[in-house]
Amino acid sequence: SLDVRAGTLHAETGTTSDSEVRLMSADQTVDFQKNPSLKCKIHVGSDTHQTIHLRIDEFGGLVEGFGFNLSGNHIYGYSCGSINGGSQSSLLDLNTTFNAGDDLELEAIYIYNQRIEFYVNGELKGIKTDYLPQGGVGSYPKAMLIDVRILNTAAENKTLDVYYWMVEQDW
Repeated sequence: SLDVRAGTLHAETGTTSDSEVRLMSADQTVDFQKNPSLKCKIHVGSDTHQTIHLRIDEFGGLVEGFGFNLSGNHIYGYSCGSINGGSQSSLLDLNTTFNAGDDLELEAIYIYNQRIEFYVNGELKGIKTDYLPQGGVGSYPKAMLIDVRILNTAAENKTLDVYYWMVEQDW
């Protein structure tokens, strides 16, 4: 279920195993060629049996994007690019864990065709230079502002609160 109140997005999976909640924007306004960055503050209710995606994604035949994957209590940097006519993605282990109930400030800065810098609570945790999104390769020329997903991998209710979500890019 999704609940938005006073500027907070609250998502709960329920207790059926492999249940997910996902919020995606319908507008495609992010241009990967204009050095976009994603910054968000979240509250995670659990640190086990869950997968959380916090991304900017472009769909339309091929998928491209960047952002964060949280699996269990580990944080990874994510990128997906169009390579040799197909979409390929990979994760970068940011060697960072969290506990249930933690608030996290996450930031991913994409320097077009060079690198993605991943920050957790203001500290640089990793730089990714492979599988970088190019933009405009699918049937949509630009990416969505928001792609938030939480999935439980056990019959347990998982929660995620997003306090803010900010995407910026060059003009």
